[in-house]
Amino acid sequence: MLTTKEISEMLKVSEETVRRWIRTGDLKAIQEGKGYLVEKKDLMKLVQEKSTATNSSIGKMATLIPLIGGVGAIAGETIFKMLTKKNLDALDKNRKGDISLQDITYRIEELKLKKKKIELEHQMELLEIEEEISVYQKLQNQLKKSET
Repeated sequence: MLTTKEISEMLKVSEETVRRWIRTGDLKAIQEGKGYLVEKKDLMKLVQEKSTATNSSIGKMATLIPLIGGVGAIAGETIFKMLTKKNLDALDKNRKGDISLQDITYRIEELKLKKKKIELEHQMELLEIEEEISVYQKLQNQLKKSET
């Protein structure tokens, strides 16, 4: 369970925005005293919905983050990491203790996304190098023609 403060810090939105999502029914929450608690799965669902709406703060964030791996990556590795950071911190601290299936699933997904990101970055670097080689080869050919 996450507090409105934790959610606002993870998603880089104000606590009032999180409370508004709760008031409007966009985000399912349980009231505890004066605060609210939100299940991680409900937050993930909201992020999935908001990431496709470009007029939402999450949707605007999603447009700035390259999509990795299609639908499963919602708004890229960054948002996924923010949402799972609490689980991953608990997993790292509690290696010998009880680890839930959900913790392991989140960790596997994070690693898969990290791998995909590295692969894409590597491909981009290779393309940039190939492009530069092509430019120099053209220049080389032009110089060869001018010398003859």
